Amino acid sequence: MQLNLTEYLESEGKQKTMTVSYEKETLDLWPTPTALSEPFQMELTIQNLKKGEILIKGSGTLHCKAQCDRCLKDCDIEIPIDTEEIITDQMAKNAGDPENPGFLEGYEVDTDEMIEEAAAENFPTKILCKEDCKGICKVCGKDLNEGDCGCDQFVPDPRMAAIGEIFAKSQK
Repeated sequence: MQLNLTEYLESEGKQKTMTVSYEKETLDLWPTPTALSEPFQMELTIQNLKKGEILIKGSGTLHCKAQCDRCLKDCDIEIPIDTEEIITDQMAKNAGDPENPGFLEGYEVDTDEMIEEAAAENFPTKILCKEDCKGICKVCGKDLNEGDCGCDQFVPDPRMAAIGEIFAKSQK
């Protein structure tokens, strides 16, 4: 959704609250797009702070489908969206300036892009289906949340290899 900010930048004291929807079915985030499990809407408030300066504020929670980083099962995640941006008349005039937010193009705000930027900032660094997910066996690939597979899980520390050799020689 495109919002024109011209009237808000020029009218001191003007304020408006509206509901905006994220119009895509997936979040276009790196490394892979993330599917939304339900449509997203948030309350967005645009408030003129003084002539030539406005505050855009909004919050909500995105519900997405993602893959657990340990066991690779699909799981639901929640991404909090909290955005608070001060836009000045000068920023709007300097479209394309690297210091401007990516969602601002002249006097237009792309709300989808604004939501994606907020989601990228709050996207979890590790996605887990549950806090104590055990992952998959490195040997056979079995989901360890369903039970032990019986594989030998011992992995010697390579930093201790020299000490292991000395110990082995002393045992002869």
